Amino acid sequence: MKLLVSICALLCSSVNFLHAQTYCSANSNGAGNVYGGNVLSLMIQDDTGIMYSYYGFTNNSTNLVINSGSPYKMVSWDTFIFSMTGISDSTGNTMFTKAGIWIDMNRDGDFSASECIADPESGPFKHLRKDSATSMAIRIPGPFNTGNSRIRIRGAANNQTLTASDGCGTLSVYGNQIDFEVTLYQGTNRVQTIGSGKSNFSIFPNPCDGLAKLQYNISGTEKAEISISDFSGKCCYKQTENISGQGLLDLHLAVLQVGFYIVKIHAGNAIYYRNLQIN
Repeated sequence: MKLLVSICALLCSSVNFLHAQTYCSANSNGAGNVYGGNVLSLMIQDDTGIMYSYYGFTNNSTNLVINSGSPYKMVSWDTFIFSMTGISDSTGNTMFTKAGIWIDMNRDGDFSASECIADPESGPFKHLRKDSATSMAIRIPGPFNTGNSRIRIRGAANNQTLTASDGCGTLSVYGNQIDFEVTLYQGTNRVQTIGSGKSNFSIFPNPCDGLAKLQYNISGTEKAEISISDFSGKCCYKQTENISGQGLLDLHLAVLQVGFYIVKIHAGNAIYYRNLQIN
């Protein structure tokens, strides 16, 4: 599903949509190797449920622009769920893919270490497998230099070097690199930091076999709306409870099939995301 910017928005907004930019190149000398550290699939979903999915990335040795001419809308301080798979062996332990994510937030055409929102060495996508997706809810930092820009995804084999400083340039690694056009908008810092001292949510056991507990620790009393979605964006479970202070909620999840899910918790003016696996 694509977001369309209206003619009125183009004419009236102060955002510089017509900004023309030359982006730094990214090349991998060994990208053609079948055992390379390629990202195989990617899903991006925003907190309204709009989702973009791509599958079957090739061994491209240079940065490939997936959605040329159809940029996605990205708002600072909003939370996006990124899910990826990558080349791995049967267990994902001996050979696997690591990947990083960069956003050109200052729109200067480079992807610097300060613009890396998922570090390939230590971030959530440091160990990608082909038989199950790795997902993480990432809150997009702000403020932006608003206007047209790009996101870059870059992968490498686990035994090769790929750091937050490697958003640009040529590397002697096995892996691919993919760019996505986005339009950056300035948002409002309205969502509390996940896991802050003022409020906290955790799910255990995780993985679970159909019965899980949601542990909470909040200030005051709030109505908590809990929804669980699969990686296609389909909502599979909903529950609403009034909560206060510290406590536990039972989540009866026997209706869910084996797999990976995203738990969204809307409590007061804050939205929280947690990952969940059903065995």
